[in-house]
Amino acid sequence: SFVRPYEEQFQFEMKFLKTALNSFLKETMFLDPRNEKWVTDAILNYLMIKFVEDYYPDQKLLGKLSNLWGVRNFHLAKMDFNEQYPLLHMLSARRNVDQSLTTPNDSLIKFNQKIANRYKAGLGLAYLADYTGKAQVDKSVKDYYVNYKLKPSTAADFKFIVVENSDKDINWFFDEYVSTTRKIDFKIKKVQKTPDSLRLTLKNKQGTNVPISLFGIKNDTVVSQYWFKDIVDQEVITIPKNDEDRLVLNYDQTIPEFNQRDNWKSLNGFFSSNKKLKFQFFKDAEDPYYNQVFYVPVLGFNKYDGLSPGMRLHNKTLLERPFVFDFAPSYAPNEKTFVGYGKFNFRKYHGRSGHYVTNYSLRGSTSHFQKNSRYSTISPSIGFGWRPSNLLLNKREALILRSVNVFRDVDPALVTEGLETDPDYNVLNAKYYNTTNNILNYLSWSIDAQYSNKFTKLAYELEYRKLFESNRQFNFRFFAGKFIRNETAGVTDFFSFALDRPTDYLFDYDYLGRSEGSGIYSQQIIVAEGGFKSKLKYPFANDWMATVNTSVNIWRWIEIYGDIGFVKNKGTKERLVYDSGVRLNLLTDYFELYFPLYSNNGWEIAQPQYDEKIRFVITFSPRTLTGLFTRKWF
Repeated sequence: SFVRPYEEQFQFEMKFLKTALNSFLKETMFLDPRNEKWVTDAILNYLMIKFVEDYYPDQKLLGKLSNLWGVRNFHLAKMDFNEQYPLLHMLSARRNVDQSLTTPNDSLIKFNQKIANRYKAGLGLAYLADYTGKAQVDKSVKDYYVNYKLKPSTAADFKFIVVENSDKDINWFFDEYVSTTRKIDFKIKKVQKTPDSLRLTLKNKQGTNVPISLFGIKNDTVVSQYWFKDIVDQEVITIPKNDEDRLVLNYDQTIPEFNQRDNWKSLNGFFSSNKKLKFQFFKDAEDPYYNQVFYVPVLGFNKYDGLSPGMRLHNKTLLERPFVFDFAPSYAPNEKTFVGYGKFNFRKYHGRSGHYVTNYSLRGSTSHFQKNSRYSTISPSIGFGWRPSNLLLNKREALILRSVNVFRDVDPALVTEGLETDPDYNVLNAKYYNTTNNILNYLSWSIDAQYSNKFTKLAYELEYRKLFESNRQFNFRFFAGKFIRNETAGVTDFFSFALDRPTDYLFDYDYLGRSEGSGIYSQQIIVAEGGFKSKLKYPFANDWMATVNTSVNIWRWIEIYGDIGFVKNKGTKERLVYDSGVRLNLLTDYFELYFPLYSNNGWEIAQPQYDEKIRFVITFSPRTLTGLFTRKWF
C-alpha cells in the first residue's frame, strides 16, 4: 500500500537497526557532537548501506509500489533502496545549499542536518570501501570502536585508523570529500578503438582530485572494472578491449557524482551514443541514459478563455538541473484558439556566498484580456543572486533585469470605443530584492525601476512580519511609488499606480478577469502597489502614491487589517485614503478573504450590496504550496 510500501520484516529490521545503532554509538562513542558528528553519521549510515547490500540486495527504493501499474515505468521505481543516499544528498548539492561534513552541526540548514549530510557521510565510507576494499573499511570501523569505546576521541583518531588500514593513498577522502563541498563530476570525452585496446579521454569537469571508477558493460553485464586517480584536468587512458559495448563511469553509483548524464559512451557507433527521447508522465528521478521530457495535463481558467485544457511539456526532474524548458499550450474554448506559455531558463552557480548564482531566462505567454482581444508577451531577462556564507540567516539578495515586450490584438469594437494606449509597447524593468526569510521575523524590501517611451517610474516596497510567542502575528507593509516622467497623465490610468487592483500592464499576475470593473471577477485582489482592499473612488495615482498596510491576527486565521496612505495626481492636491476590515487568512497567498468594515466610503458593512465589496485572493499554482515546504527545509 502507499502507507506501508515495504514488507513488514524489512521495515521492522531497518527501524530497529537504525535505532539500535544510533543509541549504541551515542552512548559509547564520545565525540564532539557539534563539530565531529559526521564520524558517527558515517559509521551508522555505512552500516545501514552494508546491511541492505548483504541481506536485501534486490530491495527497491519504492518497495512494493515499484510493481504497481502506472508506477513501475518510472526510473524512480527501478532504483535500488541504497540509491536514496546519493539522490537525497544531490537534492541539496544541485540547489547549491550543500555544506561540508565538517560544518558545525548547529550551522547546518535543516535538510542538511537531518538528511543530506548524514547520507553524504555514510555514502562516503561506502565510496571509500569500493575504492580500497570493503574489508579494510570494515576493519577500520571495528578497530575505531574497539580502541575508543567509552573513551573520548576525535575525528583525527578515526582518520588515523582508516589511513593506517588502507594500502592506498586516501588523503583525498578527508581533504576533498569530508572537508569541502567541491563537486565530483567526470566525463568521457571520446573513445578511440584499436584492434586490442580502447583509448579514452577522461575529463575532470570540477577539478576535484578524487578517484573515479570505470565499468565495461556488455548486454547490461559488467565485464571489466577500473579505478583511476589523480585526474586533475584531463587524461588519456588506455585499457584492454574485453568485447564491451558500452563504457560507463560510476556505473554502480557508489560515488555521489554531481552530473551523471555524460558518464557513458557507446562503442557501437555514433548514433548508438545518442540518448533516446523518453516521454514520461508528471516527473521522475533523473535517468542519465535518456533525454527525459515530461507531460502533465493542465487546466487553466479565466473569464475570456474559459476552462482551457492543455498539455504541459517540461524537463524538470526531482533534481535541479542547469537548463530547463517548460511549455504549456492550452485550448481556449471561448475564443476557439490556443493560448499558453513557454520559457527557457539557464542557471549558473558561481560559489558558496556573495554573488552565487546567475539566471538567464526567456519567457513568453499569450492569452486574452477581453473578448476577442489577445495579448502576447516576450520577456528576456537576466538575474543575479547574492547570499551570505551563513546559510542559516536565510538572507537573499537579487537583481533582475528584463525587457517586457507586449503585443495586443484588439477587438475592433474596443478600438472604435477609443483604446487609451498603443496596442504594443515595451517596458525595461530593473528590480532589486533584499529578503530575510525567517519564521519569527520576516523582512523583505525591494526597489523597482521601469522605463518606457511613455513613462519612467520608481517604486519601493517593504514587508515585515513578526510572530510572537503567543502565536500572534503582526504584518506590516509599506509602498511608495513616484513617476519621474509620465506622458500618459490625464489621458489614461493604464500605467498609473493603483490602490487596490493594479492594471498589470506587464502581465505578471494571474487575474481571472483582468479587464473587469464589476462582478465577481473584479473582486479578486492581488496585494501589490497600494495594497488596499476596499474599492475607493479615484483609485489611481499618475504622480505619486504612499501607503501602509497592516494586520494582526486575533484568533488563529482571523485577522483585522487597516490600510492608510496618500494618493497624488498631477494638477490636484494629495488625498488621504484609508480602509479597514477583517481578513480570513485561510492559506497565505493561496486563499484569503477580506471583509471591509470602514473606509473613505463610510461604514461599508452597513451599505447595500455588501457581498460585492468582499475581496478574495486565490491562486491555482502548486508552486505556492510547495514553497511553504521548501522554505522550512532549505
